[in-house]
Amino acid sequence: MTAAAYYKSNGKRLCATETSPSDVIETLEAIEEYFDQRADADLDASGYTPNDEMRHLIAVRAALSTLKVQAPPPAEILVGTWLPIERADKTITNVEDFSEVGVIIQTSDRYWVRDDDGRVYEAAWSVGNNGDRDYWWDFEGESPVDPIEFMPHPLDPRFASPEGSADGR
Repeated sequence: MTAAAYYKSNGKRLCATETSPSDVIETLEAIEEYFDQRADADLDASGYTPNDEMRHLIAVRAALSTLKVQAPPPAEILVGTWLPIERADKTITNVEDFSEVGVIIQTSDRYWVRDDDGRVYEAAWSVGNNGDRDYWWDFEGESPVDPIEFMPHPLDPRFASPEGSADGR
């Protein structure tokens, strides 16, 4: 049972044994929801005065914000392995319009990729920029390439699968 589940089922106190940062965040999110439903402010001659629940809500949100930045990422999204190039996301995320010379460059996110000879470099999927042919573009060598593997950013949840190789082979 997570700390948040304990808090929700008991409703009176938090069992803090064996909690991870994600348990603490989950619990604070449950507390945030509780105070959010009860937060209010009264209008008097001096303006709006927040009730205790509003003050607690502000404190919980500040704590959540800090924890979410400092908390280590869940282990299941730490990749750090080479994946087959076919799994790379080729969605176009960058469009550069050089209409003055008649060129529009469309590329995906950049990835670290590796050729079958072991050369590692940064590349992106490029669509229709070379006579309407789609290809992987090597930013270092400024040329089309045929990588066999890529390494996504270790925090990218799109590739949160244990498949892949640590040594790249």
